[in-house]
Amino acid sequence: MDGAAAGTEGVDAEASMEGFLYKRGAVNKAFKKRFFRQQGSRLVYFTSPDAKKAQGEIDLTCVITVTVEGSAESPAGAAPAVLVLNTAKRRWVLAA
Repeated sequence: MDGAAAGTEGVDAEASMEGFLYKRGAVNKAFKKRFFRQQGSRLVYFTSPDAKKAQGEIDLTCVITVTVEGSAESPAGAAPAVLVLNTAKRRWVLAA
């Protein structure tokens, strides 16, 4: 699935990596802190590590390009650069 899928089910698979990232919204351009879990070829994100319901997911098999941009886009207190994942349907902007 390409794009955010609110209420993503099937998130019980064992995560190979997990942690907090800031994610810029598609509509609301503010960065929000989200808890991400890599599950196979998906990055599934939640409001917190304890959340049962996923807020959405990024299908990494749909990523066309990955770029790193300067700190001008980075949220306060986040990393000095942001990671941009481009798919055919969306531009995902993440910061650590």
